[in-house]
Amino acid sequence: LLSVDHTFGERIRDLRLVAGLTQQELAERVGLKTGQISGVERGERLPSLAAYRRIVNVFDLTAEAAGHLLQLVPIDGIPQKGKATAIEGDQAEGAELPEVSP
Repeated sequence: LLSVDHTFGERIRDLRLVAGLTQQELAERVGLKTGQISGVERGERLPSLAAYRRIVNVFDLTAEAAGHLLQLVPIDGIPQKGKATAIEGDQAEGAELPEVSP
């Protein structure tokens, strides 16, 4: 069973492991780089809304489960562990995420 005390990245990792996917396989399915998936799982990056939708589709989440997952994203858009780097056009998707240089 999945714990309710997870961060967004930890939940993505758990979903990936339950699905039996490697980071590389998930990255290929959602059109991201393996390092970007790794960064999401470590809480260093947040996916764009478009990438989030593709992740939800890969895991075939219900609308309710997708909503619960989205609620794990901190209100200010920055993971608890530090600054986030937005992945793949977050600003174009209308997300309120700060731009952080690599």
